[in-house]
Amino acid sequence: MSISKNKGEWSELYAFLKILGEKNIRTSVSSSKYAEFTKLIRECKGKKIIYEIESPYSNIKIKVLSDEFIFEGSKLRKILPEIFKKIKYGEGRSFQLGNEFWQELKTLKIGDIRFSRDRKSDFYGVLQDPLRKTETEELGFSVKSKIGGSATLLNAGKTTNFVYLIAGIKDQKEKEEINSIKGKSKIKDRIKKLIDNKYEIKFHKTEKDIFEKNLRMIDSLLPEIISDMLKIYYSGKATKVKEIIEKILKEESFSNRFKFLEKEMLEFKIKNFLEAVALGMVPGKLWDGFFLAKGGCLIVEDDGELVCYYMYNRDELRKYLYENTRFESPSSERHCYGKIYEKCGSFYINLNLQIRF
Repeated sequence: MSISKNKGEWSELYAFLKILGEKNIRTSVSSSKYAEFTKLIRECKGKKIIYEIESPYSNIKIKVLSDEFIFEGSKLRKILPEIFKKIKYGEGRSFQLGNEFWQELKTLKIGDIRFSRDRKSDFYGVLQDPLRKTETEELGFSVKSKIGGSATLLNAGKTTNFVYLIAGIKDQKEKEEINSIKGKSKIKDRIKKLIDNKYEIKFHKTEKDIFEKNLRMIDSLLPEIISDMLKIYYSGKATKVKEIIEKILKEESFSNRFKFLEKEMLEFKIKNFLEAVALGMVPGKLWDGFFLAKGGCLIVEDDGELVCYYMYNRDELRKYLYENTRFESPSSERHCYGKIYEKCGSFYINLNLQIRF
């Protein structure tokens, strides 16, 4: 079957198969606790497909409407390592897995699997509730892959641009002088030049109103806080989210504006933001405050191990996101940021927000 996908998309299939095979998935990298899956659910061509998992690498019962099928789960013990190798060493933007796997997996009814790109849940699962000792409702899970590179938590786009007013630039000559700075680190070098010249870089708004509304849904101060975090990042002072927070608290301009914000309060707000991004909020769509991936996050580690940060272990998920994410500079040409421009007699610059693991 000639289906081509990138590493992240193939990792979603890999995570799906690994749960079907292993049933019990660790709830953190260092934890001895496990999330016990009893069912996986997905939709294909309008049909709901239910996979019932009895025990690790045992027969899997597949239900499609009134039909039932059995897949020998023991096959996954051999197939999974091979699929992982194909994903890890796959070349190009997208690639195929190989027909030998599809022949083996034919009974699983996943030959035409398509994971949704417009929602946070990559697939749904039912777990054994560790508190009530009963099955949970159907819970959505988001898959993030570290195979062959860092997974993206918040994708870049014009929707994630922050607009800053630059006070101090007097004419087009000064603007062009800064815009003429080239090189791999040109955005950071331009920001450094603005700071060295004592120009004030003041947050004006997000480029898209929807993103600002979503941020204020999470916390009314988030646009201002994240705009200051972006200035720390693009000035070259820190990259990791946790380190940016430590730096920002030492900034006089920040502490003067937010005197009441102690470190614990600021960390709490940023953890809320990261959790919302991981489980429900997307920048370009108005968010109602509800989590779409109500189950949690599945992380495919670079060695092929799968870790489930789920809502029964919410503090672990929030801690993981806070300690394992960083800001990154995407393409400035593609996302239209990093150049000073004039509008209505004032000068502005856009800075873009992208977050990776």
